[in-house]
Amino acid sequence: MIHYLCKAGNDVTVVARSTADELRRNGLIVRHYLQHKTTIDHPKIVESAPVGEQFDIVFSVMQGQQQKALLDAFIGLKTNLLVLVGNNLEADHCQNRILAERNNLQLLFGFQNSAGHREGGKAVVGRLPVTELFVGGLHQPAPDWTIDTIRKAFSIKDYKVTPISDMQAYYLCHVAEVMPYGYMCYKCGCNLKELTRRDIEFIMQASKECLPT
Repeated sequence: MIHYLCKAGNDVTVVARSTADELRRNGLIVRHYLQHKTTIDHPKIVESAPVGEQFDIVFSVMQGQQQKALLDAFIGLKTNLLVLVGNNLEADHCQNRILAERNNLQLLFGFQNSAGHREGGKAVVGRLPVTELFVGGLHQPAPDWTIDTIRKAFSIKDYKVTPISDMQAYYLCHVAEVMPYGYMCYKCGCNLKELTRRDIEFIMQASKECLPT
C-alpha cells in the first residue's frame, strides 16, 4: 500500500518502529514476485505516530490484534479519515473504542488483495496486475466523500478502490475461506499443490459450514 501511495505522488509518512533505521537507510524495497521487478520508495519514516500533524488520510495496515493494541494511538491522530486495513474479527470492538472518543471521525475498514512477507530487508509481495482495495463502513456504505478521497490518493492505473457496503460481512466471508486453507497447510507442509481432491472437498465443506445459508 505504501508503494502505491508513493507512486501516486502523495506526501507519505510511515510509522515504523523496529525497522525505522533500515527504511531510512535503504528505502522501502518491494520485490513484486509475479511481476519480476523490484521497486524502492522513500517515504518519510518516523518511529512513533506524529502528534499535532494533520493528515488527509491515515491507513493502519496490520493484523487485527496489532490494531487493537494501538487504538489509543489512533484516537490521538489529527485526521478526519482513518482506515483500518487487514483481517479484523474484532472490528466492532475497535470501532466502538475509537468512536467513543472521536465521534466526529470517519472510520472505515478495508482489505487489500495482496500478500507478502519480509525477507532480507525487503518486502516480497504477491499481487495481481491490478491491486484492489475493498473498503467501506463496518455495517454500512462509506460516505461518497471518503471513497473519493481514497481514490484520489491512489490515482494510478494499477490500483483499484472498490466500495463495500458491509465490511464486517466481507471479513467473515474471507475468513470462512482462508481458515480451512490455513489448517490444510499443516497437512501438506504449506505446499497446497499436494492437496488431494478429497482435501479440497473438505475445504469447500468447511467454508460452507462457517457461513450457512
